[in-house]
Amino acid sequence: MLYATSQRRQFTREIADRLRRGLGSVALVAAPSAPGVWSLGPLLAAQCSDHVLRPRVVQIDASTTEAAVLAGPDPSGRPSVLETCVVQVFERLRFDAELDGVRDELDRLRQGVRNAAQAESQIVLTSRFASVLARVRPLVIVLSNLGDTSEPVVAQLRRAASYLAGVPCAVIVLLPAGTQVGNSVPPLFTASLSQLDPDDAHNLLSAVTAAHVDPMTASLIAESCGGRIEDVRENGTALSAAALGGRELLPYEPVVSAPTRAMVAEQVGLLEPDEVEALVASQLQLVQDDDVVERVTGARPVRVVGGL
Repeated sequence: MLYATSQRRQFTREIADRLRRGLGSVALVAAPSAPGVWSLGPLLAAQCSDHVLRPRVVQIDASTTEAAVLAGPDPSGRPSVLETCVVQVFERLRFDAELDGVRDELDRLRQGVRNAAQAESQIVLTSRFASVLARVRPLVIVLSNLGDTSEPVVAQLRRAASYLAGVPCAVIVLLPAGTQVGNSVPPLFTASLSQLDPDDAHNLLSAVTAAHVDPMTASLIAESCGGRIEDVRENGTALSAAALGGRELLPYEPVVSAPTRAMVAEQVGLLEPDEVEALVASQLQLVQDDDVVERVTGARPVRVVGGL
């Protein structure tokens, strides 16, 4: 149940190292998701926890809230995501004996977050709330399923990193694949995991088929699908147990998922008529305009039967 193994391990090691040194960080991770199959957030939290003594891990699913904004007042009067998260964490941990010495301070900060009139103030107070929790033992927070992932929201998350730099608190925010998260500048870490590698594909296929999956078969499927998660899933579920186990040849034509068909259709819809005609001719091995094909695909067709 893995995503982009090497990249993920690298930045989780950096976050865990900062936690061990009493430093905090915010990680913005744009990645594909497979609801009901696995969750990247708990996996990242577990990897950080492997390197840190007794961290407290808190998972928050923003989709369970009615919040429309990340921070600050909402015109509809609903609480923000940050306010909802602070309230949820406080209620979940309020009877924890480890927090006896800081419970009153946490309650005051909770009220401050609730009454904050500006987004920036709410971000600062939420960061202080997390800092107080982290005094007791290192804290790892996983926030997933934000409804709004626009640039202003991502910018607010990036700013939050500076408020947590000096305390052992790591916040991992999961964002949809393709979200522009910018560059890593510690204490801010960013990662865009857009495709599944062979190890990822193997674990996904094993999960969705409940069958033995040969690693070479998983590698071939991942390569033929370009790592696209829906295509990997559909190709795997269309195969027999024998094919998944490497005992039968894979079909010549891979299955193409609906999202991929829609993406290709959208791209083709942007082409000029002569470009579409040239691509169709190329696929049918007819005589095509090589210049047009090269303009669209970036590669010049190879005339394999030119001498016959």
